[in-house]
Amino acid sequence: MTRKKNFKSSSWSKGSNMTNDAQFRRRKYYNYYYDYLRSIILQMFKWENLPETVDPRYMEMSLYELGYVALYNNPDKKYGMMCCRGAVSQLNYYNQPVDFKVAMNRYTTSFKLYNYGMTKDINKGVLIGNNDLRKPLRTVIELFAHELAELKEVTRMNILNQRMPYIIKGSEKNMLSLRNMFQQVQSGNEAVFVDEELQDDSVSVFNLNAPFVVPQLDTHQSHIFNEIMGFLGINNANTQKKERMVTDEVNANNSQVINSGNVFLKSRLEGCELYNTLYKGVDGIKEINVIFREEETSNLISQMISTTGGDVRG
Repeated sequence: MTRKKNFKSSSWSKGSNMTNDAQFRRRKYYNYYYDYLRSIILQMFKWENLPETVDPRYMEMSLYELGYVALYNNPDKKYGMMCCRGAVSQLNYYNQPVDFKVAMNRYTTSFKLYNYGMTKDINKGVLIGNNDLRKPLRTVIELFAHELAELKEVTRMNILNQRMPYIIKGSEKNMLSLRNMFQQVQSGNEAVFVDEELQDDSVSVFNLNAPFVVPQLDTHQSHIFNEIMGFLGINNANTQKKERMVTDEVNANNSQVINSGNVFLKSRLEGCELYNTLYKGVDGIKEINVIFREEETSNLISQMISTTGGDVRG
């Protein structure tokens, strides 16, 4: 009876484990960068005079994940002013949504939305967008986090390749001698002694010759990180070495940063304006406002970079 061969070798098993380990690390790197970038975004804006029943963290989390929220003065005094997640429907002649259907934990309802040119009705709600397109930032941050995680894993592999740059090929009878030679070299012996029967032509050495490109990878990772900060409207120029940037470059960067930050600030301020127009003075409701904390965020990042001795890249 012919015995079936078992193709599950130890080398195959180890290779599979290495693949799983790499995927595990990449997922951990991704989670790190995603949570770090999300945490920066959630503290970028400071809301002023929000009613006590409105959680600013929940509001910013909703804007980040969904792209818009609604503020609604619930007639039921048990709830008061609410920050609502949900879906919009119906469009008016300005292509602005008219209806809002709430979808929250333990709470569902629907109401009309107040907008420009409409009759004031305190039973309506006000829509606040993350930007003029009412698009969330979550998918963008996922993309950047994936790219940073991939670069981190590539950097790690390049460092590991510096440790094992050779593949040695020999016959089975020479394998023990070759291992002993390699161990003597790694131990730093002044001389390595071999048997005279070991012939040069019986051994082949393959030099992987992996170039050390970690500095270039770190530079590229810094560029990606700076691109993210610029996209969010956070001035990251002061984290660059002074000799790398001249005054004109700094001014151009500042202009781009301001324009990027206004993308997210403008829609929030317009939401505040609608809210104040509709609700100011009703049941003692105060005017609300929102501030972009760009300088505070930039200083926080700079402090973290100076503490770690380099860019915050894990």
